[in-house]
Amino acid sequence: MGIAGLLWSGTIRSDATPYGDGSRIMPWLSFVSGQDGWPAWNPYRNGGYPLSADPEQFWYLVPFVDPASPWANLSLNLCLFALLVATVGACWLLARRLGVDPVWSAAAALTAGFGELNFVAEQSARVGGFIGTLTLIGVFALLAKRRPGWATHAGLALLTGVSLIMMLQYTIVHVIAIFSAYLTDPEVRWKQPLMRLLDAGLRTAAIFAAGLAVAAITIVPTIMHLSDAKFTLDATAQAPILASNGLGILRFVVPFVPVWPPVFAGFLVVPAVLIGISFGFPERLRTWWRSLILVVLFCTLFLVMCIPIAGPPLAELYANLPIISSMRQFLLPATVIDILVPIAAAMVFAAHHARHISQLGRATRLGLAIYFLVCGSVAAVFGYAASPVGASIATAFCATAAAYFGFTASGRRGVDGLERRSLGQTGMALVALSLATVAPTAFVEYLPGTDTKLHVDNKPALPQLFSMILADPSSYVRIETDYRGVQTLHAQRRGGATFSLYFPRGQAYTFANLSAKVSLAEQRPHWIEPIPCNEMDPRALDLLSVDYLLCRKRPLGDSAIASFSRIGAEKGTILLKRNDRNRSSLRVYCRWRALDTPMPLQARDDVLNAFDRGEVLVPKDDQAWPGDPACPPGRATQVVISAIEDHADAMRLSIDSPVSGLLVIPDNFASGWSAVVNGKPVPIARAFFAYRGIPIAAGRSEISLAYTDTPFWIGRWISIASAVVLLIVVVTGFIRRRPVDIAVPPASG
Repeated sequence: MGIAGLLWSGTIRSDATPYGDGSRIMPWLSFVSGQDGWPAWNPYRNGGYPLSADPEQFWYLVPFVDPASPWANLSLNLCLFALLVATVGACWLLARRLGVDPVWSAAAALTAGFGELNFVAEQSARVGGFIGTLTLIGVFALLAKRRPGWATHAGLALLTGVSLIMMLQYTIVHVIAIFSAYLTDPEVRWKQPLMRLLDAGLRTAAIFAAGLAVAAITIVPTIMHLSDAKFTLDATAQAPILASNGLGILRFVVPFVPVWPPVFAGFLVVPAVLIGISFGFPERLRTWWRSLILVVLFCTLFLVMCIPIAGPPLAELYANLPIISSMRQFLLPATVIDILVPIAAAMVFAAHHARHISQLGRATRLGLAIYFLVCGSVAAVFGYAASPVGASIATAFCATAAAYFGFTASGRRGVDGLERRSLGQTGMALVALSLATVAPTAFVEYLPGTDTKLHVDNKPALPQLFSMILADPSSYVRIETDYRGVQTLHAQRRGGATFSLYFPRGQAYTFANLSAKVSLAEQRPHWIEPIPCNEMDPRALDLLSVDYLLCRKRPLGDSAIASFSRIGAEKGTILLKRNDRNRSSLRVYCRWRALDTPMPLQARDDVLNAFDRGEVLVPKDDQAWPGDPACPPGRATQVVISAIEDHADAMRLSIDSPVSGLLVIPDNFASGWSAVVNGKPVPIARAFFAYRGIPIAAGRSEISLAYTDTPFWIGRWISIASAVVLLIVVVTGFIRRRPVDIAVPPASG
């Protein structure tokens, strides 16, 4: 922990936010914080589902980080640091479970837990990745016990369910590992191979089924809300994200190779392999790795796909497998390697810790010389830009080690003091060097060798333009932008598009309405190509009640945008404001027309033309309402808003309308919304196939809207009940395995 504090001192003492996410984490936390201090956010209104996927799993910070507090950044950094420490602790428990002594367990835990992958995931506050990693470590630890009983089965099911809530990819690895362990159980003979396959398959299926019940809090709402989503199975078939070339494989054991992903498993790995070849691998290690053979083969598949020439055809074949190819991230196999390999290396060193360097043979010395020569060369060439001190230390050590082992491999006498050093002492020196080499990753973005600062001030990206919008006293403000991803202004005033696995149908219609050039072939809203402001349709901007536009200067050029004027510029971005600020942001339509629901791109012309005529389009299956005989011709009637409360899951309006009709609120329609007008419940129509339409009468109306996610609550109680049952099985099984101390009465006389 002292080493952890040393590595992280720059973060904890700084009033900065790691990874540059602070400028959007804090506003988003402000938007989703409920009155009770817990997240209160309707994902169907603004982004996606499940809750843990949006945006980038920041939601868990809500109870711990108050954006308005002067200690906001400090509390955020401490939360992130706690996640990193939790990973280290889990790795230590796994090593101890495998029978490694406490000292070498600590060495393995520090090497794996403070690896570059964990630094990168933690720096972006993605709790899903951390929980996935922790549950993966837990699965490996439970599988270390041969032929587990029902308590272990329940524990595996619980971990699988928790991982499934966070990330499907980790769950797939869980299933592979569980099936692999049962299939290769050495206590079961292969006299009946079909029965063994059936036994392993049924056990794995039962664990996965129980995991599905635990994950009901995510699965049930996702399935029940498919009618509100643009969701296709084909969208899950994707090309894997691989290392850029074969150097990505070298990256695991050679520091400072400038290739994504930033995975360095430490200097301990290659020497452990050479020592194991020379003196033998521990029996426990061989047994453990046999039980994980399918996981190892899965990781090997990704490594092979990284190799030039041979890799791309295999990657293309892999991409054509739906569901399976949804696990497109090379980072996931890298996580498995990053956990298993340092612990396996520690097991080798622990088994041979009493041996001395003098016992190393010529071939082993030559292999070490070549390895350290490669490491030193790469550190010298690529590492200096990121960390002059760290790269210099690594280069000097590796050059010295390469020279020494190369010199002694030729049969010449070595230094007696070094030759008498034990392999245990040598291994600990390699652990220390590994940690010192990884340390710069905590202070640079992505890779050593880049000059991008990781820790930035937690301030808005465009403070002047943002303050101009936030100062607008209007009750209902909507902002559009040609940027990609999560927008801080959206988060503070209206919500907005998020990083999500779930694509709300209303958002798909909005993208289609904004421009005829948009492509909706992607699964996730943040993958949609940005639409330049001068290509946004003015009618769509009016329909959406957009008051402000944030636009890049370069694609905008000098092109004017109808009804908008430039009011500010900052950092290559200009701010446009609607000219007519006397108009209302919301409208009442007293004419309507029911149509069969078209696809978003096919609906675009009908929607915009109907909007020009002052006519609202609704699906045929929506409940109709009587039109107003006094309905004026032309555009829809603007209403006067006298009061509004706008929250993530609730809205209250007080309006005056000269006509009766359908009040259209241009936020995503979702089946969980309910409306009350003047004390009476009213149905909500799917206006323009995408937005919320509230039927009102002429005159003054008090409107309250609330979002209740019934599927979420159903899934929540299923998850709670399933988790409680599994926990009871785990705890009772653990109690039964505890040794019982029997008091022996003293001998008489």
